[in-house]
Amino acid sequence: MSWRDTEPAVTYEKAWDATEEVRQVKLTQEYVDGSHKEIKVPIDDGSKGVEYLIVVVVSEFDDAAADLDYEDEELFVNFGRVLKGNTQFLWQNVIDGLTAAQKTTARFARAKKELIELIVGKNQRNVVSSWLEHKCTKPSGVGPLAHLARMQELIRLTNAFEGTVAKIDANGAKEILFASYPRKWRSEYLKSSRELEDDSMLGIAQYMNRLWNMEELSGRGRSSHNKKNRYYSRRDSSSDSDVDDIDDDGDKRSRNNKKDNKSTNRNKKRSRDSDDGYQSNNKRFRRPQGSDDCPIHGGGHKWEDCYDNPYGPNYKPRRRRNNNTNERRDNNGNGGQGYEQRHPRNNTNNNTNDKNNHHYYNDEVSNNQSETPNQNEVRDKNDQHHFDLIGNALTY
Repeated sequence: MSWRDTEPAVTYEKAWDATEEVRQVKLTQEYVDGSHKEIKVPIDDGSKGVEYLIVVVVSEFDDAAADLDYEDEELFVNFGRVLKGNTQFLWQNVIDGLTAAQKTTARFARAKKELIELIVGKNQRNVVSSWLEHKCTKPSGVGPLAHLARMQELIRLTNAFEGTVAKIDANGAKEILFASYPRKWRSEYLKSSRELEDDSMLGIAQYMNRLWNMEELSGRGRSSHNKKNRYYSRRDSSSDSDVDDIDDDGDKRSRNNKKDNKSTNRNKKRSRDSDDGYQSNNKRFRRPQGSDDCPIHGGGHKWEDCYDNPYGPNYKPRRRRNNNTNERRDNNGNGGQGYEQRHPRNNTNNNTNDKNNHHYYNDEVSNNQSETPNQNEVRDKNDQHHFDLIGNALTY
């Protein structure tokens, strides 16, 4: 497979977290004068990518080896100590077959390159160079100056790989950096009469950073303006719907809170809130007490004594006895008498002139049966009038 079809061994984002604690190994050196020196170097186990191996482990090992005066075979032995896992296995493949005499300082530099090539494959420089030139662009959330720092790291890493293409020089690095910025920024750069040949990578990044800052400020301004307009448009369209109200307890609350509580309030109105009554149809009804005047027949007797009170001791349910009359029968078998016959009122007008008294119909039927042309019609009228009075005066 051609290197042009190969995916790069690195990515724009680093494959490891630079803030996490790293494993280290202690390298030491004993001198003939009895002195001692030691330096800690990070360990690579292949889990953090080839960039970590090259940029962190190999780089720090080279610095430590110089301080500890390592040379020849000491370099091979101690470098093997900072490698673990698959990386250590590949290192053994590189140095196998080398004699002690062949493990020289010069040979060590070539052995490191062979290790990298085993990990990433041949001509990795070609692959990464092509990716940088044509596909690598600045992420939207990364500032131009931070992007510059990352691109410099990637270019140095590319040059550390082996390949057939030339290493990226200063001019090539500027062109790669410039091409990685958004097209509209590049157009503004060219309109400003600036020249890449005369500019530095830092100068390019600084100019792009000014454009980025202008867009950020403009974007925040538009966002704030739009939010303000949306706020006032909502208030205008809703008229006084957002005006604060004062509830029964004197506390301020918004119309929105009242809307949220509508369903709860409706449920409360439908449910009993005490033994004295309940709420229905937005009007409060009170259940009559036994000591109250009868709400059906007036003040002639108390509600406790009324035979129409289903909660009272004198309650007499209506029973259908025959096709002609409806009678109430008490526990003693007495029936067929109206309330006025068994409980005369205090007033002198007990006759049938009071059309509002539903017993008028019972009395008229019982006393004047011959004058009633249709008993069924009188019975229906009696029943309807009786229940109308109950429904208008009492709701349970």
